[in-house]
Amino acid sequence: MKDAWSLVLHKPRSIAARRELLEQWNREQDPRARLLGLALNGFLDVFGGLDVGGDGGEMLESAARLIYDKGKELAGPIASLVDAFDFQLGLVGGVLLPAKSFERIGKQLVALAPLVGLALDDPADSLGIATNPVLAQVLDLGFRGRGIDDDLAKSIASSDFMSEVRELDLSGGTITDVGFAALVASTKLPNLLSLDLTGNACERAGTEVDGRFYWIPPAADGYWNTAMKQQFLSSAYSPAQLVWPPIFDKYAWTD
Repeated sequence: MKDAWSLVLHKPRSIAARRELLEQWNREQDPRARLLGLALNGFLDVFGGLDVGGDGGEMLESAARLIYDKGKELAGPIASLVDAFDFQLGLVGGVLLPAKSFERIGKQLVALAPLVGLALDDPADSLGIATNPVLAQVLDLGFRGRGIDDDLAKSIASSDFMSEVRELDLSGGTITDVGFAALVASTKLPNLLSLDLTGNACERAGTEVDGRFYWIPPAADGYWNTAMKQQFLSSAYSPAQLVWPPIFDKYAWTD
């Protein structure tokens, strides 16, 4: 039988696994239990309709303050291995680091936290990034810097490890209609809801592609600002705010 932490790592989107972990940490008087309890119970009260014996909104606010005050300490060893991280339901769930570093320590990272969000800098330095098996549990995947091009788009479109990805951010690159066509035709991205191609070279009209996911057009005259982008993205998700800082629910939490 798996211990509670191993179960959370094995099922990073499971509410039940986190509740079991919370019970274990409370028994052991683990200091991480406070944040997990606030975030998890606050979520269940506000978005799950469960009576947890308190004000869920206040719990989520307290969780946000605790992260602000002690986030690095509560994150644990993973904080020193990445450039940035965020919390999702009381545990580190998303990280930012160079693609080259992820190639080297990706397995270590998923052993330290139930990661479902990943942002990678300079994919040009890691040509085999799309073939990394660690990506199999990632739901929110983004890239920044050098190497966001047709080759990356085609490698993603043919990857065997991205079937769980819901949101894919390829903004700010040089992707043309060639890369865009590969992504649209791909059968390897069955769960993709949002594809951000803002600032790339491909030029097409429309926002919905074959009924499966949304395409965000390139920016024009600064018209596509951050507020509009967030409003557009919200159409693909329910507006529940599960993460601190708050973002839209794209992690498909399960019982």
